Amino acid sequence: MKIRVIPIFVLFLLLLGACVPAAPVPATATPTAAPAATATAAVAATDDTPAVGLTLTWQDGDNCTTALLQPESGVQTGPCNGQPTNYPFSTDTPDAAALLTRFVTAYAPFTAETPIGTVKLKGTGTTPATPAQQRQMAETARWLIETAMAGRSSAANYLALSWHREGGIAGFCDDLAISTTGLAQATSCKGTAPVVTLSDAQLGQLYTWLDTLQAFDATQDDPVGVADAMHISLRFGGRGAVPADAAQQQAILDFASALFAGQGGAASPTGAASVVDAFLAALQADPSGQTSLGYLSSDLQAEVAGGKPVAALVGVQNLIPTYSLAEVKEGSPEGQAVVAATLNYTSPYGLHFYLTQGNGTWQISRIEPAVSAVYQPLAAQECGDLRDAVASALGVKAALGTADFSDFVSGQTGSGCLVTVTGTGEDFSSFLDVAEKLQQMLTGRGWVVDTAYLADGPTGTATGLRLDHKLALLSVGWQPSADAHCPADKIITDCGLTPAQQVYTITLNSAESTAQ
Repeated sequence: MKIRVIPIFVLFLLLLGACVPAAPVPATATPTAAPAATATAAVAATDDTPAVGLTLTWQDGDNCTTALLQPESGVQTGPCNGQPTNYPFSTDTPDAAALLTRFVTAYAPFTAETPIGTVKLKGTGTTPATPAQQRQMAETARWLIETAMAGRSSAANYLALSWHREGGIAGFCDDLAISTTGLAQATSCKGTAPVVTLSDAQLGQLYTWLDTLQAFDATQDDPVGVADAMHISLRFGGRGAVPADAAQQQAILDFASALFAGQGGAASPTGAASVVDAFLAALQADPSGQTSLGYLSSDLQAEVAGGKPVAALVGVQNLIPTYSLAEVKEGSPEGQAVVAATLNYTSPYGLHFYLTQGNGTWQISRIEPAVSAVYQPLAAQECGDLRDAVASALGVKAALGTADFSDFVSGQTGSGCLVTVTGTGEDFSSFLDVAEKLQQMLTGRGWVVDTAYLADGPTGTATGLRLDHKLALLSVGWQPSADAHCPADKIITDCGLTPAQQVYTITLNSAESTAQ
């Protein structure tokens, strides 16, 4: 992948609303920008400083400013030799008092010079603060001072770096934000991880980069044309004078990526929920469901072996979107669990996964919609007419039966009449051609395409069509045959499969809503 500088983009930052505050000092020059290292000439807190508190003193040209922060009284700040003004902590920093209390009770008193000013702690603790921790307290003090004076906080001004990842076969949607106070928070489609403080080594590395390198934006992209391409972007708010070279940009990208992974990918589920998470992630990556089988009970695996697709067990027929999980424990006896999942289609689709534990391992034993059934099959004559129309449009035989029906847009379920066609690439020129023929056949009979149901992938497509209170879900796709050995590191469409090795499954599931 290639790194290139891009125009600065805006990434929302969640740190400021967390239980531990975020960070100070803008990366770009503002009236309150961090002073240079000339702060060493600033006057540190005098000996009559109150017994408990954190003081920051900094020099901006000829102007010397000092501020005292105390848990119980907020911020007192003003000219070094002048009258201070009192400010309460901003409502944007509701945990400021608790944070300062932690500083003054944990660390031994010290005075230290930092690139943003002279920081002095008078507390009751006994732990010596490392240089990185001293710097962190200075950054925190400056952030609390500025937000107290302004009455509010600006997330962008206190951002050290933001990292974003999207795409890939697993459908990543991940973000990491690190503030200049050394606090980090990871978020993803699956949720938000708790705010964490960087380790002493991580703090030291972060501040070295901030003080040395200029601000930059960079991206990493897979080559154009690659299916399921990955996109990674980084914004770094450096304050230094040295332009970051490619190796330094890569080091910061790797730093952010490793930190995100260390936070568990934003609130990774545990126990029974982790099995559901792994099952859905596997189904996202491999819609055929073959890599998902290991998470199912023997009974559900037997249903799949009998011809029921894994996606049908879930109650969907197109690609799995992003999702969220919550473990439901009410009424679950020992050794059993219920996990609620929400699939984030245009209208969320809820499911309940029932799991049983055996030999220390959770397995999914049942999957049910989280809503009551409202769909029923079309009239027998209409179902038969649709089967005949599908067969005629494609010039092949078509089977007819009943099956579970899931409207993932409304979240409503029931049963429908299912028309099924199977074959190989020798029977069908492409899945897009098949889908086009069937859509034309249905629209010619009065059905109207509903784009809310549209989903596409490298080997398949799906959509929905409506007629009065009826809904038809069309799915056309193929999977490699058992003898098609496509390497794991190769895109399936680049494997050079013969038409005979492309196994097609075409379904048209139609039902009528009773909720009219």
